[in-house]
Amino acid sequence: MSVLVGLQRGVQPETSHLKHCLVEEGLALNQGGRLCLSEAGNTLLQGLQHLLWAEVEALQQVLSNRAGANASNTATPDYARSPATTP
Repeated sequence: MSVLVGLQRGVQPETSHLKHCLVEEGLALNQGGRLCLSEAGNTLLQGLQHLLWAEVEALQQVLSNRAGANASNTATPDYARSPATTP
């Protein structure tokens, strides 16, 4: 259940929907009266994990692209990037 606690706002709508389904439909009481994940809850949790990993991978790609762009911008001096203008 710590996965649910760790989720923050701003995640994709699909992730948010799965999170709410997990809370509303994926929880059950076992024979001892303790709260546990139902079979549907386990399936929902697996779907949520896949979506979260997809979001993490997308964010890693964005960060990698930004780092690459920043590296190429700092490697080329300003005067080499802009065309020279003559008055």
